[in-house]
Amino acid sequence: MVSRAYGWDADGHLIDDEADILRTAAADILDGRAVSQVVKDLRDRGGTWTVGTLTRALRNPRIIGATRTRAGDLVDRADVDPILDRDDWERLTAIFDDPARKRYAPKSRSSLLTGLVRCARDDQTMVRRGEAETRCTECSSSIATTILESETAAAVLARVASPLWRAALAGALAEGGDRYRTQIADADQRMKVLAESFGSGEADRVALDAGLAAARERRARAEYGLALAEVGRHLDGISDEQLVEWWTAASLQDRRAFIMVVLDRVVVAPKTRGVPPADRVSFVWR
Repeated sequence: MVSRAYGWDADGHLIDDEADILRTAAADILDGRAVSQVVKDLRDRGGTWTVGTLTRALRNPRIIGATRTRAGDLVDRADVDPILDRDDWERLTAIFDDPARKRYAPKSRSSLLTGLVRCARDDQTMVRRGEAETRCTECSSSIATTILESETAAAVLARVASPLWRAALAGALAEGGDRYRTQIADADQRMKVLAESFGSGEADRVALDAGLAAARERRARAEYGLALAEVGRHLDGISDEQLVEWWTAASLQDRRAFIMVVLDRVVVAPKTRGVPPADRVSFVWR
């Protein structure tokens, strides 16, 4: 079974009745209705929406036919049809980000490693439970969050201080962010041309799939290069000591963006008698 986002089929084309639901919900919120009221109407009509799922759907840049790079830049996607225009979407996100709207919302715990930690026993995600521990969602394996985060921070900083990574950052800086953005736009244009060729009968499904896969790979490489360039822009020429100082002063968001460029995932082995908790942590690098 191929998973898909609500509003689109697996190929990124609109499913009209679902797209209309999202457009109507967006219009209602822009007209001043509370998200909870809109959700109630949808559920009364048989939907399974919650405030969280509707908000995430409307905040997702996919809804304007765009995506965000690892560096946070908003770029168009040629392979996804938009549901809303950008002006309406920006007004929506401003409503969602309004501090007055969040005043009485429950506070969520932000975590440095959300989505990056896997259990070695069953390859399931491990999530932060309270302030003290990070636990596997499938089994009972756990580790102290402070140990997990401190070991990861030390490993990431050592990795970036290495000559190999310094060279990679310098290379990304030399390429320049604009060049990577051009490569992303070229890949998007290639996907658009392929889709048009398939639609006109000039290309078959095999050629379309192969071409799209190659274009997406080029796009992913360019996105990664752009993220590296953004990180390199902040760290160019600084010493190892200054790198540690930057990390200490950086916000949680900046630290996470930094980690996402360097690290694919953290793997935590099960508890074993005589093995220190720190030795249970290993890393898969990008």
